[in-house]
Amino acid sequence: MAEHETETIIIDDIVAMGAVRQVQKDKWKPSEKVKRYRAYRDELRLKIPQNFAMPSEGYHLTFYLPIPASWSKKKRAAMEGQPHQSKPDKDNLEKAFLDAILSDDAQVWDGRVSKRWSASPRIELCIGRSASGKRSGTSASATSGKAGSASSRRDGWHNERRHRFSNQS
Repeated sequence: MAEHETETIIIDDIVAMGAVRQVQKDKWKPSEKVKRYRAYRDELRLKIPQNFAMPSEGYHLTFYLPIPASWSKKKRAAMEGQPHQSKPDKDNLEKAFLDAILSDDAQVWDGRVSKRWSASPRIELCIGRSASGKRSGTSASATSGKAGSASSRRDGWHNERRHRFSNQS
């Protein structure tokens, strides 16, 4: 795949659900939440293309969550496509998605997740380098003082920011 080439997979007619905490008892007597979660994972597995391979990096998952029917038509129209800033949490949505399609999601190390309101619930998966949200023209060595742990990269970034701000006076 070329540097800025992307592929989008749209999974229609599915209401995303966040991962749920399961306890030992759920193995033989699952709660209603666990039953719904398992049904969601099964449905997702059926809707994913057979030859699909989840990348370990550079993807953008967008969950379009349903707008409540109790909202007015005006409010529903205004909220279409707007950021969804209530539960379920985006990390739980991603976890449920990855658990459904991968037997071992430990291989996934970089991805972006968004939640939006929509009258037509769906999941969109954009795969490609430009989907990763990386800024163009920036390398790890340019933003950090040295290669190494996440904390050294973070400290390098803060030092760079302080340096830029201190030159503004």
